[in-house]
Amino acid sequence: MMDKLPHKQRNESLDALRGISILAMVLSGSIAFGGVLPAWMYHAQVPPPLHKFVPTLPGITWVDLVFPFFLFSMGAAIPLALQKIAAQNSGLLRVGWIAIRRYALLVFFALFFQHMKPWSMSEQPGVKEFLLSMLAFCLLFFQLYQPVQRTIFWKLVKPAAYIVAVLLLYLLPFKNGTGFSFQQSDIIIIVLANMALFGTIIWWLTRHRPLYRLAILPLLMAFLLAAQTPGSWNEALNDFSPFPWMYRFYYLKYLFIIIPGTFAGEWMIQTAGTIQKKLAGYVKIAAWLSLLLIISNVVLLYGRHLWLNLALTMVLLLLMYWAL
Repeated sequence: MMDKLPHKQRNESLDALRGISILAMVLSGSIAFGGVLPAWMYHAQVPPPLHKFVPTLPGITWVDLVFPFFLFSMGAAIPLALQKIAAQNSGLLRVGWIAIRRYALLVFFALFFQHMKPWSMSEQPGVKEFLLSMLAFCLLFFQLYQPVQRTIFWKLVKPAAYIVAVLLLYLLPFKNGTGFSFQQSDIIIIVLANMALFGTIIWWLTRHRPLYRLAILPLLMAFLLAAQTPGSWNEALNDFSPFPWMYRFYYLKYLFIIIPGTFAGEWMIQTAGTIQKKLAGYVKIAAWLSLLLIISNVVLLYGRHLWLNLALTMVLLLLMYWAL
């Protein structure tokens, strides 16, 4: 939902990263529970066999990287999606409208997607629930697909898909007859909605002052740490939300992934078509070193080989600096 570039101008590496992230999300969400697989196949803090959250457990696994990869690609897509608007020197109102519209679409997506899961409709879903869920998937396609040409067909079908979705949310009784609830949404998509909104506005306001964008992170870290103090104004602001089902302040912690991603997106724009053949080999070396850096951090942090991880990370970063 972030890129509006023509097909020939899309960044294939960014699309590949997003595709790998989505495939890994599907895989990690399909892994059997109950202790049949080793602990590194799950989130580090929800190990088998009980899979209960234990925040004191250290380390990370590959599953812990899937969502950050997708967030990073979202951050990188923001400058790519808005570069034409930036070149036109459009105002904040236009960019704000784009960010709010994406935010609203993702929030609706989160609500509709969660409600249309078979187990949200019934404690013991049957054929009817699964067929409705498949219908909902088709409706999402018509809602979110961006046609190359906005023909009369798409101008009619797109709003019709939203009307049918709203009617389903209004008419279906859902599990235990509770009906539609704003509290029932997909948390991952809600986080993405918040990051699409705040990431877009922050990038636009700091696109000519990247150091200001970077300075947001230590300030945000200081606030989040202070918010852990009971009775502080930081805690009160952190807990305050007029609409907790669609916004919470602590979602902003994911800006630590989105903001570095925007720098990557700017780098993609600046270097598009300018990397010479004689330098391409060094870029490939840096790419393989980056992959090795990720793998070594996952393995060594999970195994608690902290000093070895620190030393190897420094060596790999120096090699990447030399390559680039």
